[in-house]
Amino acid sequence: DVYKRQTMLNFNLGDSLWWLGMLIIGGMGTTTGVFLGVGVIKGLQMAISNYVNPLVAGWLPPTATQQVHVALSLVGLGMLILAFMILEPRGLYARWDKLKTYVRLYPYAGYYE
Repeated sequence: DVYKRQTMLNFNLGDSLWWLGMLIIGGMGTTTGVFLGVGVIKGLQMAISNYVNPLVAGWLPPTATQQVHVALSLVGLGMLILAFMILEPRGLYARWDKLKTYVRLYPYAGYYE
């Protein structure tokens, strides 16, 4: 059987929240914003795995290190989503668009909010 059947059990709430977070952080309604959101979320996960886990591994047993990794990634993602919803509700793409406009019009116009 070449095609695997997809069921509702293959899609859980956790994955849906990760994808929604990627959309919120990158900016909904733009393709570039989606890729920016994926880059930020994956960068956050890699930073926690590569920099925080080795620091915690010396202090705690291995099972606790795994639990701390999961907890930090969830808390970090939640804080990042909340910060973007409060501070930059249109996402990273809106900030990128403002920066492009500023650079293009630099000598003649100020920075427009």
